[in-house]
Amino acid sequence: MPKSKKPRKATAKKHLHGKQRKRRARARRDGFTAVRKQKFLGALGETGVVRDACRIAGISSTTAYRHARKDPEFAAAWEEAHASSLPTLEATAYKRAVEGVEEPIVHGGKIVGTRTKYSDPLLKDIIGRAAAAKARIAGDDKDILTREEWENGWDFGEDGGKVDIDERYRAARDELEARLDEMRERLEAEPPCPTCGR
Repeated sequence: MPKSKKPRKATAKKHLHGKQRKRRARARRDGFTAVRKQKFLGALGETGVVRDACRIAGISSTTAYRHARKDPEFAAAWEEAHASSLPTLEATAYKRAVEGVEEPIVHGGKIVGTRTKYSDPLLKDIIGRAAAAKARIAGDDKDILTREEWENGWDFGEDGGKVDIDERYRAARDELEARLDEMRERLEAEPPCPTCGR
């Protein structure tokens, strides 16, 4: 014999329909208050690392990026804080590249000494930036391609000078089209094949 279902208790809320049913609208809060924004921006200015600044402010990076997309003032403050962290980051990179970082030597689970570890990629980057800055100051930057130029489609040509990639491709395309036109003219000038007529 099947169990009988107990009737549900009717609630007043269930019997209201359409506009009669009132929902309390509440603003969504993700916890990114003005205090947390200031904490985030301060930490970003010190560290230059978004993930660390989010951890310090107690928010997720998704929340921070979402607010930066929606709030132009916050996005501008973000850029300013990030720019102010560059000297700190450069000093840290210099220290790791030139002065090195002490690293423990572990043997048998015990620290038996330390060694200084240097970062060659950072050193190479620092030297490259210094050379580019020196060339810019001297006014001799024709053989240095800045990041902005590279992002805007510039490269070095066969002669070693700077060229716009689009311009170089246009020149190659024009040369190719000229060769194709020559081939087309030669084919049209030849008499047709006696066997197939083409």
